[in-house]
Amino acid sequence: MQKPLEIQKLGIPAILQGCNVLLAAETGCGKTLAYLLPLVTKILEWKQVVQRNVNSPLALIVTPSRELTVQIALELIKLSKPLDIKTKIITGGRTKRALSNPPVNHIDVLVGSFGVVSKLITCGVYNTEFVRFIVLDEADTLFHYTFEDKLRVLMNKLPVGYFQEISENGFAKTAQLILVSATIPLRLEDVLSGIVNPQSLKHVTTDKLHKILVPQKFMRMIPSKKPMELLKYIRPKVLNKERVIVFTNHNSTSYWLYLFLQECGIKTTNLNGDMPLYVRQGKYGEFLNGKTMVLSTTNGGSRGLDTLMVQHVLNYDFPLDTAAYIHRCGRTGRVGSIGDSRVTNFISKKGEVFMVQKIEMAARRMKPIPVFNLLDSSREAREKEEEEKEEEDDECINELIENLDNPEDIPY
Repeated sequence: MQKPLEIQKLGIPAILQGCNVLLAAETGCGKTLAYLLPLVTKILEWKQVVQRNVNSPLALIVTPSRELTVQIALELIKLSKPLDIKTKIITGGRTKRALSNPPVNHIDVLVGSFGVVSKLITCGVYNTEFVRFIVLDEADTLFHYTFEDKLRVLMNKLPVGYFQEISENGFAKTAQLILVSATIPLRLEDVLSGIVNPQSLKHVTTDKLHKILVPQKFMRMIPSKKPMELLKYIRPKVLNKERVIVFTNHNSTSYWLYLFLQECGIKTTNLNGDMPLYVRQGKYGEFLNGKTMVLSTTNGGSRGLDTLMVQHVLNYDFPLDTAAYIHRCGRTGRVGSIGDSRVTNFISKKGEVFMVQKIEMAARRMKPIPVFNLLDSSREAREKEEEEKEEEDDECINELIENLDNPEDIPY
């Protein structure tokens, strides 16, 4: 790529000016690079003018998932390794080992999943005194009300300002906040209240926001027909060496689909929130590296992951949250993808029919998909809490990644 993409043309100047920025644009359009390039530029400047102790990063990137954390960290390392910018990645949830024997490194950028970053900063393992660049990637997920209290605690430890001013010695006086998402967070003002003035956020969006840019097919059927239709859908694509992501709404269904396809002779990777870290580690990597052609996953696999090789997305279970649908569809048809991409949806319940009608109406009118959620909020909250509890049982991965040559060594 020699020319900046639309979101990069709009976003990079705003970030370099020192504004707090909301980058909200369609999935796969280059948002990550839109904030990584300014980050690298600023880090190089700040490293020349400020002296820091160990465990005192200049920038913090927070994500909702392990896989996205690793992906962003790898992109940053590729960009900045020749420039001697030290990137530290922390994922997982169990922090007892890190608290009893804290890691000690000279680091410039800390990239981590929300739970472990929040704990290690709150407990003082990492010093936020010098943090001047903060990114919340997949902000709509991090702004969910089940995370709100912990997010407030974390953000109140960071020196976010209304606008980033530079002091006489060349170092920024306050931290700059960058929110990144494929959908505009619904609770933006509620969450930011008391942390930073929401009016300080410069909204950088494209006209494709909340739009699906690949062909969509909706197949109505009774639930008992879905396994057979799944096989009819998957087999020719696997024989043709075409990658497929199959989304379900529950971890148990994702695991069942994995077993079902394996029994039918189709090599499949399963990735869901029920899996402990020692099982989950390497799963996304085996799909990414072509050892399997099919990935069975839940909404956790729909957020931010770069899936250039994927041409087909199948919603075996249709989501009752249009933001989740937008993110799932964004796993295919990304910038740089080769070949025809499309999304297929199995529809079998009354609520799913209602969702499809709303999406179809928006598509026919060439309008953005409305963001709403049919899920019962109390049930959704319980599911979020269960996911958080599962994450806390994980081991903590806390490392500097130096070697990108062997994909098997990358801790997906």
